[in-house]
Amino acid sequence: MRWSIFCVFFAASFCSIAQSSIGGVVNSYATVSVVDYCTNELQLSSASGFFAGQKVLLIQMTGAKINTTNTGFFGDVTDYDGCGNYEVNEIQSISANSILLKYKIERYYDVAGKVQLVSIPEYSSAVIDSVLQPLAWNGNTGGVLVVKADTIILNANVTAKGLGFRGAQLSNQTTCWNGGNGGAFDYVSTTDETGARKGEGIGNTPAPFGRGKNANGGGGGNDHNTGGGGGSNYGKGGLGGQRTNASTFSCPGPSPGVGGAALDYNNAFNKIYMGGGGGAGDENNNEGTAGANGGGIVLLLADVLVGNSRTVNADADSVKIVANSDGAGAGGGGGTVLLYVNNISGNLNVTAKGGKGGNLDNSGLNNYCFGPGAGGGGGVLWVKNQTIPSGINFNAAGGVNGMNVWTLSTICPYGATNGAQPGDDGGTVTGLNVPFAQLPFVPLTASICCDTTVCSGAYVDFITTATASVPPAYQWSVGDTTASVLVQVNQSGVYQVTVSDRMYCEKVLSVSANVSNNPPDIFLCCDTVVCSGQVVSFSIVNTSGQQLSYQWSSGSTSNVFSETIFFSQSYDVTAINTSGCEVVKTVNAVVPQISTSITASPDSTVLLGQPVQLFASGDSVWYYAWSPSSGLNSSTTQAPIAKPDVTTVYCVTATELNGCSASACHKVELVIPDVKVPDAFTPNSDGDNDFFVVFPLKYAKIFSIKIYNRWGELVFEAEDNSEWDGTYKGNQQPLGSYVCTVEYGSPLNPDKTKRITKDILLIR
Repeated sequence: MRWSIFCVFFAASFCSIAQSSIGGVVNSYATVSVVDYCTNELQLSSASGFFAGQKVLLIQMTGAKINTTNTGFFGDVTDYDGCGNYEVNEIQSISANSILLKYKIERYYDVAGKVQLVSIPEYSSAVIDSVLQPLAWNGNTGGVLVVKADTIILNANVTAKGLGFRGAQLSNQTTCWNGGNGGAFDYVSTTDETGARKGEGIGNTPAPFGRGKNANGGGGGNDHNTGGGGGSNYGKGGLGGQRTNASTFSCPGPSPGVGGAALDYNNAFNKIYMGGGGGAGDENNNEGTAGANGGGIVLLLADVLVGNSRTVNADADSVKIVANSDGAGAGGGGGTVLLYVNNISGNLNVTAKGGKGGNLDNSGLNNYCFGPGAGGGGGVLWVKNQTIPSGINFNAAGGVNGMNVWTLSTICPYGATNGAQPGDDGGTVTGLNVPFAQLPFVPLTASICCDTTVCSGAYVDFITTATASVPPAYQWSVGDTTASVLVQVNQSGVYQVTVSDRMYCEKVLSVSANVSNNPPDIFLCCDTVVCSGQVVSFSIVNTSGQQLSYQWSSGSTSNVFSETIFFSQSYDVTAINTSGCEVVKTVNAVVPQISTSITASPDSTVLLGQPVQLFASGDSVWYYAWSPSSGLNSSTTQAPIAKPDVTTVYCVTATELNGCSASACHKVELVIPDVKVPDAFTPNSDGDNDFFVVFPLKYAKIFSIKIYNRWGELVFEAEDNSEWDGTYKGNQQPLGSYVCTVEYGSPLNPDKTKRITKDILLIR
C-alpha cells in the first residue's frame, strides 16, 4: 500500500488519509468467537490490524439451517438464521483481543456460523493502481473486500474471483458401494463409500459426503465416477453428469451431485453471501477432479466511483484440470458485488459468473463414459440506485457444464455430457441499504422498587427503572409488559420481572410483598334512593373489634356521614386500624333524574268548544296530577283532553315510583267569537253602503239578526248573516234610528250564544 501523505499515530487518535494509491490486500480479518450484546463487545482471534476509531464490517458467513433428511430435499435452506447478516460499526476501544464497539450491534450473529470482523480502510480519494483483492476465504476469515472513500478511482481491477467458499476436495475410494451392485443414491453420508465431498456453502451440513447440495455448495458425485454438482449464489448450480455404459452390477453411477440452491436476495432481509463451492467428482483411481471455489464479496462504499472501463470481478473459479478415469468436479457459484455508491462515472465492468464444470477424457478408455462436472450458478450485483446505472456492463452468466474431450471413443463420443447441466444465470438487485449501526450503545441497567408489607387485598405499585440503547421490554411474572405493575396482594409472595433490551440481554429482578394477617373490616349501610335536593345519611358499623379511624372520599372522618345530594354518586370510606391496614367500602346513592314537559295537539290555541289533547312526557307507569281540573276529561291521566271555556294554564306534576316528582305548565289559549255591527248605512242605491251588514270576527257564527224601529216594531229578521236593504214590506223605511239585536257564537258550540244590541242610523 502506498500513501500520498504520511500520518503519525498517537495513543488515542488517528488521522484520516486524504488521498491514497492502493492495491493488494487492504483489509484485516479476525474470527469473532464471542458476540456479547450486553457489553457490545467482540472477542477476536486476534486484534492485530485493528485500532480505535476504525470502521469495521461485522458479518456472519455460514450457519443457515438446512433440511438434513436423506432425500432430494437435503440441503434446502429452512432458516437463514444469522447467516448473511452484516453491518458497519466503529471500534470504541481495544483491550487485548477484546473490541468494544461504539454503536449498538443491530443484528443477530451466531459465532458457530463463522462470524468475522473485517477492517474498513477509509480514504478521501482512493486510487486503485494495482489489483485490489481480499484474502481468500480459509474457512474462518477472508473472502470479503470492503473499502470506503469519498471517491474511488479504478486504474486497475478489483477482484474476489475464486476467493469465496471453497470447492470440495477429492477423496479416493478404491471400492464400489455395495460391491458394485446398483450404485449409491445417498444425499448425505459420513463416509466416501457412497460418494464424493460436497462443496462449501452457507449450510451446516451434518456430513460431508453424498450428492445432496449444501445450501449453495454443490453436492459431490455419488459412487461410481459421477460428476459434482455446481456451486450457486443468486443462480442455482447445475446437476453433475452420470457414468454411462455400465451395468447395474458393475459399479454404475446413476446419482451425480445436485447443484447448489439459489439464495434469497431482497431489501427486506438484506443478507449477503459468497458464492458456493462446487462439488467434487467421485474417484477411485486418483484421477478425478475437485470442485472449484466460489466468488467472494466486494463492497465498495463511496460517493463517486470512477470506472475507467475497469472490472470488479467476483467470478467463481472453473475446473481447469481434465479428469481421466474418474468423475469431474463442478464449477463454483459466482460471488457478490455491492456498490453502495451515489454516482458512477464512466464505464464499469462487473462480473459474477459461475465457474465452468470439469471436463474428462476417460483416460483414453473406450469402454466407459464417466460423469463431467456441472456448471456453477451466477452471482449478484446489488446497487444503491433504484435502477442499474447505464455505465455498468454486468455479466453473471451461469457456468457451462463439462463434457468428454477424448475424440477417439465410440462409447463416449466427444462432447458427451451424460446429463451434466450448466448453472443458472445470476441477477441484479437495486435499492441497496448497507446497515450502518448508528445508535450509541447504552448498557442495560435495571432496578426495582420496593419490598413492602401490606394488608391482604391491598393494591401495590411495583416500579422498574431501566436504561438501554433502545426502550427496554418488560415481562412480569403476573403477565404485564409495562415498566410498573399494580398488583392486588392477597398473600405473601415474590413478584419477578425480566427486563430485556430486545437484543438478547436481560436482567431478572424480584420484589417481595408480605401480607399482614390482621386486616380491619366494617359494615357500611346502606345503598339508597333519594330525590334531588334531599339529604342522604350513611353509617359505619365496626365489625372487626379493632380501633379504627375513617376517611370518607368527601373528606369526612366521622362514622356517620350526611349531605344534601342532587345527582347519583358513590361514597368511599377507608377504615384504617392501628397497624396501618385498611379496608375500603363503597355505598351508593341513586338520585332519579325525573323531568316532564307538556305538548298540546293539534294546537295550543283553540276555538271555543274545540277539544285539545294534552300530553305529559315521561314513563307511562308514573303518576300524573293536573290542575286546574276544570275543562279536563281527567286530571290523573298522562294524556287528558281539555275543553276550556276560557284561556287556561294547565300544570302537571309527574311522580316516579320512588316518589320523586317534576312539574311543567302549558297555556291553552281560547279564541272567543265576536262581531262588528255598523253604526249606520245609506240605502240610496248609489252603490256605496247601500245595505246594512253585520261583520263576524274571530271565527264567529251569526245565529240571528233582528232590527226594530223606534216604535218597537220588528222591521227586519234573519236566521243568518243576511243583508237589510232598508225596506219593510216593500216600503222604504224613513230616516232615523233603529235598534239591532244580533245573536252569535262559536260554530263548535251552537248551544252557547252571545247577544249584542246596538242603535243604528238609517240615512237617506
